[in-house]
Parts: sequence; structure tokens; C-alpha cells
Amino acid sequence: MKQFYSFILIFTFFAGFSQEKQIGEVLYEVNMMMPEDTNQGTSSAETRNKVRMLMKTSRPERFKLIFNENESRYEIIKRMNSDIDPTINLSRILGGETKVFYQNVKADIQYYNENFSGEDWSVFYENYNYKLTKEKKTVLGFLCYKATFGKGRYAWYTPEIPVNFGPGKYNGLPGLVLEAMHKGLLITAKKINLDSNNIQLEVPIVGKKISEEDYIDLKSKNADF
Repeated sequence: MKQFYSFILIFTFFAGFSQEKQIGEVLYEVNMMMPEDTNQGTSSAETRNKVRMLMKTSRPERFKLIFNENESRYEIIKRMNSDIDPTINLSRILGGETKVFYQNVKADIQYYNENFSGEDWSVFYENYNYKLTKEKKTVLGFLCYKATFGKGRYAWYTPEIPVNFGPGKYNGLPGLVLEAMHKGLLITAKKINLDSNNIQLEVPIVGKKISEEDYIDLKSKNADF
């Protein structure tokens, strides 16, 4: 009998989400965290010290994810020029300040838009190779499970919000990603709004199509030295 009632509760939640909460918005905070291996690598001690200093002086930055049952869009929350600190902020740069991420699970596409060398590019990328674990914790009142994709790289997702989306490239998991860590960049959900009456999802215009591998190679060849 208990299993029957549990099934009813789960069915009711999923039905309610699909029928009433067709669109939602998540506010994320992006922070640079000091990785444990900053003293390692092939770079010089001077370069490592500069990186550590930039990490220490980086400040939190805000991004937002808008999603419905099929699509998602993730980007930085724009601020007035007078509110932007001109100093280098790794949280903003590495968080993807110049990119707009878009995913459509029904059409099976995902890309981010970015302007480079005077052209608008749509960069198509692959999901991380996640390993699901049984480790769990609560984020904003939602039960989350941990998925890893390398040393010190992980994402916490909640099946209680059954969409395959997350901040930036952290998607493709069986639930909304509410926290992620990758190369010292910590992304944490701070607020979730499931009021579809006040949210709109705009599909970004597709630019010049390119794979992420080719795009990285293109930027490397055209980098200023």
C-alpha cells in the first residue's frame, strides 16, 4: 500500500510539472575556487602566482537558465556598464560571459553562440561523459544526486525537476543541474522560479555552424601573440 501511494505522489508531481510548470528560471552564482593542484603543471612559478592572484580577486557573477520541457537557454545576467568592474574577473570570463548556450532535446541539438573575429558562431558540442553515483544532498530544498566526469569535476542534479538541462554545458543528466564544479569554477543555483506566467524563452539566432573542436582550433590559430 505504501508503494502504491508513493507511486501516486511521484506520478502527480511529474504530471503537474508537465501540465502546469512548463517553463522555469534558475539564478546561478558563479565563483572561482582555489584548486588543490595550483602548484603543479608545466607553467612557471610566476605564471602560477598570477593565476592564484586572479582567482583570489575574482568576484561572484550571476547567470540565468530558462527552460521548458524541450529547450533551455543559459547566459550571463547583463548589467549596466556603470556596474561592471573593469578589472579582470575570472568568474565572469570562465563562466561564459560572451556566450549564450541553447539546447533543444526534441531536435537533439545543443550549441553556444559567440562572436569571434567579427563573425557570429554557433558552436556545437558534446555532453560530458558522466558517471552517476548514489551520493546525495539537498540544494534549495531539492534532493540532488552527484554525477562525476573526471577528478574534481562533478554536477549535482535533481530528478524532482525532470528536465535534462543545467548551467552552460552541464546538461544531459536525468534531472535539472543545480550545482557544478569544473576546473575550479563552482556554479551554484541560488533561486528557482517555476512561475511560467512571467518567463519567456527566446531561441538564439543560429550563426556560422562549427564543431567545438574546430572552433577551439580556429581560435588558437587566430590568437594574438
